[in-house]
Amino acid sequence: MRRRRAPVREVLPDPIYNSKIVSKFINSLMYDGKKNIAQTIFYDALKIIDEKSEEKGFDVFNSMAKIENNTLMIFFGILAAVGGLHFLGFLDLAAKLYDTLGPTAVNIGVGFLSAIVDNVPVMSAVLKSDPAMESAQWMLATLTAGIGGSLISFGSAAGVGVMGKLRGVYTFGSNLKYAWTILIGYAISVSIWYVQFEILKIY
Repeated sequence: MRRRRAPVREVLPDPIYNSKIVSKFINSLMYDGKKNIAQTIFYDALKIIDEKSEEKGFDVFNSMAKIENNTLMIFFGILAAVGGLHFLGFLDLAAKLYDTLGPTAVNIGVGFLSAIVDNVPVMSAVLKSDPAMESAQWMLATLTAGIGGSLISFGSAAGVGVMGKLRGVYTFGSNLKYAWTILIGYAISVSIWYVQFEILKIY
């Protein structure tokens, strides 16, 4: 006899911002059922943002709403393209690269590709191709995609969002001035990963 499907719980708005989005974020932040701790972390973070901001009564949710639709559509379009490539079988070629060149070389390349394309779809493509890798290699892919995406302003979701919010202030050129510092950080991070996992074998 089939069990009855558990009813879907409705997410209630949080007590401070009266927002369901905040409640969902807090729930995803919550660990081991400790919602009070998750709420404290989240609300304290927003308090720090408000204190650091030059704008009085800074509303992070209002700022998110001001990000232009065409900025958000960039992500939708790129992710849809990744889904289409997966459907057509092109992402299987990406999995073969891991076998041909080795996971370390490909994952380091993932970082540079993230800077050109955007780290969200690149990481999505890696996940969809699902190459056979150890946990250390998945950590490397995550590390390189995260840092490598910041080499160019439109290489990360955060960069695209800020470009939409601070038009004319944060630009491709302004980010490129400091790209060399990010590249140094990229090289140092990969070196630390290599020493920890490949040489010392610390997992």
